[in-house]
Amino acid sequence: MNLHENIVVSYPGKLHSYRVALAFQKARLLRRFITGIYFNPQSFPYSMFRWLPTSVDGRILRELKKRRLDELEKDRILSLQVFEIPAKLAVKIPFCRGEFYFWLQFFAYLAHDLYVSRWLDRCHPKPAVFYAFEGSALLSFQVAKRIGIATVLDVPIIADATVILASEAKALGIETVFTRIGPRIRERLRKEVLLADRIVTPSPAVAASVAGDNVPLSKVRLLPFGVDLEQFQPATRHRETTPNRKFCALFVGKFSFRKGVHYLLEAWKRANLKDAELIIVGPPIEPNFVSNMRSQYSGNFVEAGNIPHYGVSSFYSRADIFVFPSLAEGSALVTYEALASGLPCIVTPEAGSVVRDGIEGFVVPSRDVVALADRIICLYRDRKLLQEMSVSARKRAETFSWRHYGEGLVQIVSDDLADIQLNDTRNGIT
Repeated sequence: MNLHENIVVSYPGKLHSYRVALAFQKARLLRRFITGIYFNPQSFPYSMFRWLPTSVDGRILRELKKRRLDELEKDRILSLQVFEIPAKLAVKIPFCRGEFYFWLQFFAYLAHDLYVSRWLDRCHPKPAVFYAFEGSALLSFQVAKRIGIATVLDVPIIADATVILASEAKALGIETVFTRIGPRIRERLRKEVLLADRIVTPSPAVAASVAGDNVPLSKVRLLPFGVDLEQFQPATRHRETTPNRKFCALFVGKFSFRKGVHYLLEAWKRANLKDAELIIVGPPIEPNFVSNMRSQYSGNFVEAGNIPHYGVSSFYSRADIFVFPSLAEGSALVTYEALASGLPCIVTPEAGSVVRDGIEGFVVPSRDVVALADRIICLYRDRKLLQEMSVSARKRAETFSWRHYGEGLVQIVSDDLADIQLNDTRNGIT
């Protein structure tokens, strides 16, 4: 199988797809990167922003810079922004948030998949490998299998995420779209998994959830994510010697029940620490849930809101510990960033597998408020342990650079897919 500039990567959002495309580009394997919004200031409609007021233009540009990676070659990028822009604009309108935004995003993914499937069918010469992300590739995979293109599915989140979220929403008395269409989303993922020749997952938990769909483990490959070790670094000052400074616990992620924010807020209230603050960085997602949390825990935490990615590092530098009690992840990128910033992490097993219990922090059971509060109190009181874990955290992060990730990904595709037809015949996969 000739892979030279013969791999197509497709995903309508961002996640780590830019890093996937860049890894293949550096190895001279990338033919095309098909994505949603990709910011090119010289192209339409982004070139029109210069006519906007400076204050408006600045806010928009801060958001759009998240959707760009300068190292990617522009002539290899196909941006299907028309499908994603309506959803991104709608989320800025208060009455369009929540379920309405979900449906816009859902249909944007379907439209992207439909377009890419037709693009693949017409593409000549056909690519050797089609690499896509779960939830956005069913039609494309069906076409790829029909015309003989090897398929790789990137599954960044545990397969049962929608089921877990539906159950949690029901327990909280929250009306959510997941309670109605969660099973359909799960079935779509199952079909994508079965069509994939290889499946790339970031953690053993995700690999196990995928294998639960009667998928041979021989198809599954484990590859942890990476982190920008230059952007995220330990604070240069000694936190414990800074006068008049509060102990700071930090959460970074969407302000939603999926991330376990309600368990964190209850644990923080239970800990009742003096001269301490909890900062939550991230966009509020479910309006009713967020409103309830703000009312119930008023004065117990600081809500920083949606911060551009380039500005998040300053919050890591300000913090002493990182707390992320998520209910459904794969291997949350924020845990890599916190480790790189030298922060001991208190996480759940569902947050991913990069934090080792008792070394770089603590791993506590999900939904366990008592255990969560206990570990927060432990690091608040034992500053020697906190410092030891801080050093270990940075060392751990240094094993997860994006360079290592890219090399691992290229090796999976180059070594594994070169003889995919032979291997699949031996494994009885058709």
